[in-house]
Amino acid sequence: MKFTVQLSLIIGILWLGSLIFLTLTFSPGSDRGPGNLPDLKQISENLNRVGYQTEELKKYTKELRDILELQLKKDDNPDSRILLDKLEVKEENEERAIRSTQCGEPSREYEHIRRKIDNGVVELWYYMTAQLNKLKGKLEPEQKKEVERILENGGHQKRSIITDVFNLSQYDGYEDWRKEEFRDLKNIVQGRLHYLQNPKDCNSAKKIVCNLNKGCGYGCQVHHVAYCMIVAYATQRTLILESKGWRYARGGWETVFQPLSEGCTTRSGEETIRWQDPQKQSFQEAQVVELPIVDGLHPRPHFLPLAIPEDLSQRLLRLHGDPFVWWMGQIMKFIMRPQKDLITELEEAKKRLGFENPIVGDSCEKD
Repeated sequence: MKFTVQLSLIIGILWLGSLIFLTLTFSPGSDRGPGNLPDLKQISENLNRVGYQTEELKKYTKELRDILELQLKKDDNPDSRILLDKLEVKEENEERAIRSTQCGEPSREYEHIRRKIDNGVVELWYYMTAQLNKLKGKLEPEQKKEVERILENGGHQKRSIITDVFNLSQYDGYEDWRKEEFRDLKNIVQGRLHYLQNPKDCNSAKKIVCNLNKGCGYGCQVHHVAYCMIVAYATQRTLILESKGWRYARGGWETVFQPLSEGCTTRSGEETIRWQDPQKQSFQEAQVVELPIVDGLHPRPHFLPLAIPEDLSQRLLRLHGDPFVWWMGQIMKFIMRPQKDLITELEEAKKRLGFENPIVGDSCEKD
């Protein structure tokens, strides 16, 4: 009896803590009394001033856009194209920020709290199961059965809460926005990668060269290609992947996956240098840069994992609980586009093994 009371007390305290957490999370602030109301006249003046400044910035932005577009018509300068792309993303972010205050889009805080509740329930369950399983080792057989019963019922409750949190995301009115935002961000990143890998003039394009034959296993080598693609994206250089004699496909990467470029696959250029600080003028002026394996990369730039593109960061932080995972997924999506023969082979293997969706893959590496 004493044991059951102790267990009930432990579980009651844990669940009470979770309810207090949820209550505090959704409760309005207590410091918004009449004594703390701001000066409405001052707010009105500030809003008018901000509105005027916003219109001025829009005017200057339009003038800059016109200049860049005119420059691109005369000469397809990569720097002008990059600046124009960034300008378009900035304008779109500003428009989205305005629309989010008017209709149809959740705030970053709302999305963060929604994911935090889901994660909090899971972490609380992990803690409870760990503690109760630890306690089981010290109990008599009958008491162990009681703990197992509690764990079984608790598991049902945990899954029920997780389902409720998921249903909240389906019925809060923002699910269409989430799908559209994921699709929009995907199109932006994939479009940028395609543009970067397919310059108009390969002979004059700035390139970064990556050798695939790193001394490690398949998964490690795929990560190596992803690292090379991230560096190419960050430095705005076309990635040249040298993969002939690859241990997993002697004909090279392109015999298994689609080429990273439709027409720019050679390292030819006027000047080739080894990796150095991307901020140095010599790096920026060199046409071809040889990239070492990540283990020997020095100096290490700030854009390596777990970094994400700065101009997309605010949108990703609102949309995704782990933005780097999404970003790496986009890199993998681009570099691992299978050739037709590989697609056929995978489909045949799927039928032969009787795979049914969803399919979860796991990678196990031996020391």
